[in-house]
Amino acid sequence: MKKRLLFLLIIGLSGALPLSAWADVSLIKAADGTEFKFGMSTKFVPFTLQGLDLISEGTNRLGLPTGNFRSFVSPDTALGDQDWGILNYNNLLFTLERGPLRIHANLEIEVNIDANSVDQNNVNMERFALYYKIPEVGTLGVGYDVHAFDPEGGLIWTDEHPGIWLIGGGDSLSWDVAWHYVSNCDRGGSLFTGNSAFCPTTLTGLPGAGGSADLDSSQNAQLFMGRVNINVIKGTTIAPMIVYYRRHVPQSELQNEFSAPVGGLGGFPTANASTSTSDQFRPAVVVKSNFGGGPVTLTAEAAGLLGQIENVGAGFLGKSAPNTLLAPGPTNKDDYDLVSFAIFFELALDGAAIGAPGWTPYVSFEWHRGDGDAFDDKYEGYVPVSNLTAALRKDGFKGQSISSFGPASLGANSEDGWGFDVTGRGTGPTLGTIVPDETLGVNCAGADPQCFNNRGGKGGNPGFMKVSGGVLGKIDKNWDTHFGFNLLWWDKTEANVAEAAQNCTAFGTFGCVAGDPRTDATVIANQTTIKNALPDLDKSYMGFEINGNIGYNINNFRIQPFFSVFVPGSSVGAINKAFLGTTGTAIDKETAFTAGVEFSAAF
Repeated sequence: MKKRLLFLLIIGLSGALPLSAWADVSLIKAADGTEFKFGMSTKFVPFTLQGLDLISEGTNRLGLPTGNFRSFVSPDTALGDQDWGILNYNNLLFTLERGPLRIHANLEIEVNIDANSVDQNNVNMERFALYYKIPEVGTLGVGYDVHAFDPEGGLIWTDEHPGIWLIGGGDSLSWDVAWHYVSNCDRGGSLFTGNSAFCPTTLTGLPGAGGSADLDSSQNAQLFMGRVNINVIKGTTIAPMIVYYRRHVPQSELQNEFSAPVGGLGGFPTANASTSTSDQFRPAVVVKSNFGGGPVTLTAEAAGLLGQIENVGAGFLGKSAPNTLLAPGPTNKDDYDLVSFAIFFELALDGAAIGAPGWTPYVSFEWHRGDGDAFDDKYEGYVPVSNLTAALRKDGFKGQSISSFGPASLGANSEDGWGFDVTGRGTGPTLGTIVPDETLGVNCAGADPQCFNNRGGKGGNPGFMKVSGGVLGKIDKNWDTHFGFNLLWWDKTEANVAEAAQNCTAFGTFGCVAGDPRTDATVIANQTTIKNALPDLDKSYMGFEINGNIGYNINNFRIQPFFSVFVPGSSVGAINKAFLGTTGTAIDKETAFTAGVEFSAAF
């Protein structure tokens, strides 16, 4: 049983969680009580993928092929809209333990396989942490490992970043307090070199105002978090929590990050006069109950988002002011309030109660509030700090579903891949709603004529609502299965219309009056024009997704065929046309499909 638990942890979560189960398997035990454990896991996934961008084949307004919005199946593995591919995950795991002290390390190769990556890929130190059990207090963790802070709903943060955390208590009362330091350049180039898409720098290559080496203005963040779990009555736990998140906001400076869906990177960031910061308070509560030992389990989480972004820079809608520091054109230097919330609700049934032991049917609902006014000084769209829901929740199909890949037409950040989220992953409320919004220069002239910013994470996002259902099934000792569906809607469509109006302002398409897309008055005047040209642009329905897999397990080996189909709504077709087309361009939505087979093993 212990070996099987270990196997399912590694294969099912792809190394996403700390492998505490390794403590059950001792390879070497010294006379002084020191225990050394070693393990290996691998996952090899050939797959086919069609329509990830949700756009039918054709040409855009520039006469170039539509499509190939770049996305990520994980933060480390780039995944374009390709017909075929092979994903590969390999882990070497080590644990050294003696008395109250434990050290855990994970070496990993995670790559979309091609000839170059096979020959040249390097092993990364994915995790390295030490744990110390303090009597009557709890277990102190130091280093970097996955910290599952709110895994029930995943509305705030579950990720791996350097820090210190203490988890302790007993059955009736337990706690989790932590501090984490988040480097927002950990998914790209070095902090001080180059203009990486994940790591903005100043004109001199150093963070800080005017190119100075002011590390206080670096692209990093800190999280202070606390949680208490209270066992109110038998089978019912209530967990109030609070997170304070402070980060520098490089995307809100005088120039912004851009990526073009039909070309390469352009309009590289400068983050000059880098003074923008965001202070966020996130109160939340989790309730989990089986109603006194019954067959139905309720899991619910509600999270708020309060705070401010200071000194917001160019490209933001709302309160434009002259830009006198760099090139001519409007910029903003204002503060924006953050006021939003999100809710997750799930009911799961133990199938034994209906004569189906080993089966767990479930239904769930998720709501991230959207922003209903793109031109005021409030950001009302909810954004999680980070998101591992596709690996943790029953409605998640990590690396197997179209939604987990992050279609750009649905607003998913190009960093996002752990779980579907139209508001971005790990960036906090900064830029990005659906596809791009920030533009550089009048009519997007210069380095980035496509006018796309795929950076995600802005509090001015449209939000979403999702209804999910499905079943987890244990067929027999070797076979299991998971099937589910998702129905999705935008919570607010005002942000979508404003984004499209900003884009048509830059290009003068669809009858819009051309002008500087950072000027509020021009964009506001063009909203009616773009809505008349594309009536489905403000429709709420996003689409329907169905996912499924079936797994066979024997002798630490697992084979799991899977599939996912996403049928987009009419609003997605309108969004595609708004950002890629003109009045006469034939661009429409396309059903997305992926299928593959996971071959995996763990020892």
